[in-house]
Amino acid sequence: MPFRKRFIDSQIKVWEDFYWNYDACVQILAPLKNEYHSRIRNQLNKENFVNSLNQGQVDASALLSACFSSPHSFDIQGVKKQLLEQIKLELWKIDKFYSLCFINRINPKLNEIKNQIEFAKSHNELDIYSDTFEVAIKELYKEVSLLKDYIKLNLECKAKIIAKFSKYSSIFHQDYHLSLIKEVEEIIRPLKINDGVDTLQKFSDELQETFQYYFAPKYKDKCGIALKQYVKAHQFSNSHTFYLGLFIGLILFQLFCIGLICYNYNLDIDKDAELSSVFPMFRAFYVICLYWWVIGFNVYVWEKAAISYKILLQLSNHYSEVVAICKRAACFTFILFTTIIMYMLDRANINIF
Repeated sequence: MPFRKRFIDSQIKVWEDFYWNYDACVQILAPLKNEYHSRIRNQLNKENFVNSLNQGQVDASALLSACFSSPHSFDIQGVKKQLLEQIKLELWKIDKFYSLCFINRINPKLNEIKNQIEFAKSHNELDIYSDTFEVAIKELYKEVSLLKDYIKLNLECKAKIIAKFSKYSSIFHQDYHLSLIKEVEEIIRPLKINDGVDTLQKFSDELQETFQYYFAPKYKDKCGIALKQYVKAHQFSNSHTFYLGLFIGLILFQLFCIGLICYNYNLDIDKDAELSSVFPMFRAFYVICLYWWVIGFNVYVWEKAAISYKILLQLSNHYSEVVAICKRAACFTFILFTTIIMYMLDRANINIF
């Protein structure tokens, strides 16, 4: 998968304005890229001309290409300066966003949760609010994980841009990319994102210790696994995607069969009195299936946008993730359409055995 597509697909929608402006950097490098390809073509033309000359077969087009291939002056220093300014701007933006999220928001939350748990514990109310505290710690752990992925993705984008500059500037004799790397390191060294991944990892370990301290009786030695599963619960694995796609394919096939039976055997709910009296019985099942699909879509959008809906809606620790909801929706819909097809086969006196 191209990096640009993966970079965009991995972004959190509510944070999209604070990601690295990859397209702006690529646009700055566009003249250098064109110059790189132009000189590479000229070099190949020269090599083809020399080979033709050695073999005594000089092509007119090769001769013209060789004659007019002298490299013109190119302002690589200007491209480098412009790219460096853009990189500086992007790093400053990412660092400010990281500071706003972690230092001003995430870091104080842990102490606040601890104080609330200790307060509830001192008043013998921990059992009443334990589900709420558990969801709060899990949501905080998830937010830290998302922020850590945010920094990793942006730093990878920085590395890709520098790699592109290194590749395109290789046609020049001087090592412009080394000076660029050195200057970028000087820019990023005093920023908080320089060690942001390590800081967030330590904070995640502290969250895991806190979670284990208060909820070890419930999860025993699987507290870390419970937190990691909570973070990845909204993500569709390959097996989830396969089975969900399989069920949706079967459902579409069932719809096709229902339409085919109605068309070939003239089953019309408006003209068939028996069918019109039986068909409304399926409406309750339709509502249930539609309810599951709507809930699944809502949860998917909330989790895709990194909205802590469990806290906003004050849900307890008993909830279903989007994968489980979609499984139920697909299963109920498949059963519903299977029942309808069986009834229609009987109503049309179709013997399939």
